[in-house]
Amino acid sequence: MNTLTDISVVGRAARLGRAFVPTTLFTPGTTGAWFDPADRASLFQDAAGTVPVTAAGQPVGRMLDKSGLGRHATQSVGAARPTYRLDSNGRAYLEFDGVDDWMSFGPLSLSGKTAATLALALRKTQDVGSGLVFATGTWLGAGIDIRSPGAWGAANFGANAQSTSGAQSIGVTTSNHAAPLPAAMTLEIDLAKPAGAELSLRVNHVAFAQTTGTTLESGGSLAGTTAYLGRRQDAPVLLFSGRLYGFMLLARGVSAVERQQLEFLMAQRIGVTP
Repeated sequence: MNTLTDISVVGRAARLGRAFVPTTLFTPGTTGAWFDPADRASLFQDAAGTVPVTAAGQPVGRMLDKSGLGRHATQSVGAARPTYRLDSNGRAYLEFDGVDDWMSFGPLSLSGKTAATLALALRKTQDVGSGLVFATGTWLGAGIDIRSPGAWGAANFGANAQSTSGAQSIGVTTSNHAAPLPAAMTLEIDLAKPAGAELSLRVNHVAFAQTTGTTLESGGSLAGTTAYLGRRQDAPVLLFSGRLYGFMLLARGVSAVERQQLEFLMAQRIGVTP
């Protein structure tokens, strides 16, 4: 069990009278995954999980899902594995090279779900092109994605979602987020909300409202069984170039307190001041 005890992270959570245990977010019936490069014991150089990562500079072919649900992220191709590294402050991350690095995990069983929450800690290292940090589904079908940069060559982040009933994706784009930039992010999706209010993206505790498809999407559900870090299933382009310090996916909505816990967890992983 991993209990956060750093006062800079639990701060407000500690005022609730207990430390925050991330696995408690995976309530009964909640599918999802939690990846934590700070826990080196959860990282292996090979996809089978037989060769542990022991030092910075080694490839990561298997990253254990710490939610307890067994959705481990793997990469069987040696050249396409991200690299385990430590930044100047000793914080661990996976480096995706933007050329061929990616991992996949699942099954997620998102079919029929109308809400999902994602939390990430990443460092944006460049504003050239656009890269998929996370994606489910296919390019023109139902799915979710988070991008860095959010638009081609832009100083922003972006996220998109499309339901099983949607003819076009809905999206949110941030502003004034030029590289290099550390970011603790949360993306909340609720397809049961009115059109124009289904997406909310928060970066370093600042919220950005839905910006595209504000009259297009209403109802439907999420879809997808396999998820990807660094690319999309059917598009070996737009690969992510940057650092991933942490990732969590919950196939449900969260309360205000849970959102705060997620934000502080990711802020602690990357070193963003809450």
